[in-house]
Amino acid sequence: SIKTAAEKYNIKPPNISTVLAGKNVTAGGLRWEYADGGTAQFRPASMRRKVSKTIRCVETGEIFQSITEAARSVGVSDSAIGHVVTGKREKSGGFHWEYYHENEGSIDSANHSEQAALSL
Repeated sequence: SIKTAAEKYNIKPPNISTVLAGKNVTAGGLRWEYADGGTAQFRPASMRRKVSKTIRCVETGEIFQSITEAARSVGVSDSAIGHVVTGKREKSGGFHWEYYHENEGSIDSANHSEQAALSL
């Protein structure tokens, strides 16, 4: 495992992972590859496709195409709104936020029950 190799060579596991993902050439002065010829279970950031989710402000009903767009509208960070839609915070920028599914016209069921009550 990556953990075992890291312990044996006194290297941090994330450093080996970055080599296996193709982000770095070496970790701890060594080149790394999967023993079974496998490939990384994740892609380098340059190859990942970020998917934006539609966000709705519960109080105003305004819909935004991404968390970034919503955050800019009220002057807060992306993560502040992200924490609300994932249930880690109640509000951000003075508002409740939720994922919005246009085809359903309703909120994401993963949101707070309080947010659901507010949107009814």
